[in-house]
Amino acid sequence: MARSSWWAVVLLFGFSYSLLEATAETKFFCGMPDQVNGTIAHRGSFLHYDGTLHIGTLYSFFNGTDGYLRWPVDKLDDMSYTFLTSGRVPMEDLRTAVANAFSTWEEHSVFLFREADLNEDADIEIGVYDGYHGDNIPFDGRGGIFAHGSKPADGFLHFDNAEDWSTNPTGIQVDLESVALHEIGHILGLGHSDNDWAIMGRYFGYGRTKKTLTDDDIKGIQALYD
Repeated sequence: MARSSWWAVVLLFGFSYSLLEATAETKFFCGMPDQVNGTIAHRGSFLHYDGTLHIGTLYSFFNGTDGYLRWPVDKLDDMSYTFLTSGRVPMEDLRTAVANAFSTWEEHSVFLFREADLNEDADIEIGVYDGYHGDNIPFDGRGGIFAHGSKPADGFLHFDNAEDWSTNPTGIQVDLESVALHEIGHILGLGHSDNDWAIMGRYFGYGRTKKTLTDDDIKGIQALYD
């Protein structure tokens, strides 16, 4: 089968998506290892807090110096987010897509999210940017870096302003909510899953939507914080 010769990389704060065209489908492939400061994320069977053994899980976490990277307990039931800029994306489209993505994670986790009040210091800052934008992870224009989100508890989510973002994507448009849902998973502490159907899986596609958490995503976030 012929593959196109063009590739794009979506850098997700240590996570990259590569774009390839195979047969009639356009897919994203996550080719970067799940690492934070060179430490490989936990994956597979593990011993839970209550001493029970979980076997065959496909989700992953990020190892920190004192265990898995998580948000502080006092943030779980009151995590705020704010929008700094929307670039070429209509602010209401961005606000709605991100709010929907937060709501999806909230439904299956201990988190409660809200948009920050005016002049409040938010836990998560969201924006749409061009090129160099102050975080040492520059965007490189359309067809390159799409978005990146932070590990716990740095709290940022950035989209590339050069991309063609949509809430109802066609062609090579990128779905805002689907990307936000995946990125928020990283922000909350989930690495990539070996389940390709999961929100935290490595594969996605242009002109597509992926807005529902799988059992693997749900088990992952609940195991990390329950």
